[in-house]
Amino acid sequence: MAVETDRQEHPEDPVPLCLHCLEPVDPLAHYCPQCGEAVGQLTPYIPFVNIRWSTQIWSRMWQQTWSRQTSILGRVFRLLVIVWFVPVLLVGLIPRLWRKRRGQE
Repeated sequence: MAVETDRQEHPEDPVPLCLHCLEPVDPLAHYCPQCGEAVGQLTPYIPFVNIRWSTQIWSRMWQQTWSRQTSILGRVFRLLVIVWFVPVLLVGLIPRLWRKRRGQE
């Protein structure tokens, strides 16, 4: 028994979604315009594009340190990691400022 239908299915191109906020994104976009999450497959590997992706971890850790949804042990761990790496971040900042100053002279 064959069933005929008048409806023809047209496969549409799938729309990529941000895995963080589930909003549709442009297939060529590197970051979600809604939440800023990296959506491109290769975004972490592109040097000039991944600056936001590389530094995003610090702001997330800071937010999670003060979030009530994070356990006390998780908060303490995140705070210790931030405090431990602040000198490393500052040491990396000194040569950058030095080069900038020398370029202005």
